Amino acid sequence: MSNILTMAKQEIREIVAPMKFHSYREYYYRVVNDVVQTFNILTRHGDCTCHFGILPLSHVKMRQWDGDFNLNLIDTKLNSNLGQRYRPGLAEELRSLLAYYDRNDPDTFLPAARKFKIRLEDYLLPLFRNTETPETAYESLRSLSLKRYFDADESTDFIIHFLLMMHRYEEASKQLQAAIACGEESIRTIWEGYSDQELAQKNIKDIKFHLTRYNELLDKTEERDAEWLDNWLLDLQRQGLCILKLKEKDVIRSV
Repeated sequence: MSNILTMAKQEIREIVAPMKFHSYREYYYRVVNDVVQTFNILTRHGDCTCHFGILPLSHVKMRQWDGDFNLNLIDTKLNSNLGQRYRPGLAEELRSLLAYYDRNDPDTFLPAARKFKIRLEDYLLPLFRNTETPETAYESLRSLSLKRYFDADESTDFIIHFLLMMHRYEEASKQLQAAIACGEESIRTIWEGYSDQELAQKNIKDIKFHLTRYNELLDKTEERDAEWLDNWLLDLQRQGLCILKLKEKDVIRSV
């Protein structure tokens, strides 16, 4: 662990502990009302910043213990390169989380770590406090995320999961229909664009697997089968807790 990372972890300990964040190396995460909030500390290129994400517990899919930590979340890096891709005004907020240091000058490490703590406390932790329910998390993501994540033809699982958690079945149906249409279009594109037929068939098989799941979900959603859908989400949430090495008691519930 680099000195700057060690210092950053030490600096933020007192502000993340009361929120019951769990940590693994440079990664932090907590589960609140089946919403996963996560961030990591990035210190590789002369700036101390982070990626952060908010997603349903039911969407947690992978954790690799060899050092790669992947929660399938929107990788939102808090730096100045995102200005043109984000809604007006957000770029300045994100840029303020950068804390620069000189990799060749250890005297710059601690000031950068302390600045990072201040920026984290001023911006990111309040965001997490305001996204502790599926409703607030979903609406916040609609505001914060790259627009393409919410375009009708680029539906993603975590959007659908949030809508199903909130029993917003009509909106979930539209997202599922968009996902199915996108998958079917991908199959046509693969047949037309791949010269390697074996690879094409493999990719098509993967897409058809997801389409089968989407179609089943669409049927249950249009039937408004709340019991089936709630149980389906609950099974995925249990898997998510296992992947995160957490137990039900580690989930923070609203009173």
